Parts: sequence; structure tokens; C-alpha cells
Amino acid sequence: MVTVHCETTTGILNPIEDFGVLLKKYGIQYIVDSMNAFGAVPVDLTSCHIDFLISSSNKCLAFNKALTELKEEGGVEGRTIRYQANFSILKEGMSALGFTEYLKDEHQGYIINT
Repeated sequence: MVTVHCETTTGILNPIEDFGVLLKKYGIQYIVDSMNAFGAVPVDLTSCHIDFLISSSNKCLAFNKALTELKEEGGVEGRTIRYQANFSILKEGMSALGFTEYLKDEHQGYIINT
């Protein structure tokens, strides 16, 4: 089975750990396309039961320089805190302007927002 971790056009952050637990139960291999999330959203390959994770160096990680910046920012955890803070500011500001959200909170990613 293949799933997309963070869907680009909608910003939906899929529950990859929940999917992985279910797929492991049935012995199904699990591929996660984390092109837009890897390096910005913590991923534990073991607890998510991910067999293959797909990413590249052109999104959240542009490798050599990006790895240095990621380390300086406190790793994925530090970047997560920054992205979540930026998302919160954006969400509050848009709400104050009268915008309503299409997605429920539990389905929203904090990397990309539509």
C-alpha cells in the first residue's frame, strides 16, 4: 500500500502511523511518499511500520546545506516547533479576517495550508 504523508494541494497530513499499524496487522508492505513532509514532520519508521519512505532533497531538505540548517534549528523537532508556530499565526490571522477552514484540525498539516 502507498500513501502520501502530506498532500500538497490540500495540506492534509495523513495519519501514517495509524495506517502502518493496520497494514502491519495484515502483513501488507507500506510505502509512504513523504516528499513534502520529511524533514519537517517527525517520522518514526519503526512505530509507523514503514517499509519504504520516499523523499528528495528539493523540498524540506536540500541536503548538504539543509542538513546543516536542520541541525542548527534543533533537528526535525526544532523545525516542527517553528512550522507549527508559523501555522498558528497564519491560522489565527486568517480567522480574524473572517476566513473559515475547510479541513478539521485533525486532518490539517502545518507545513502546507490551503
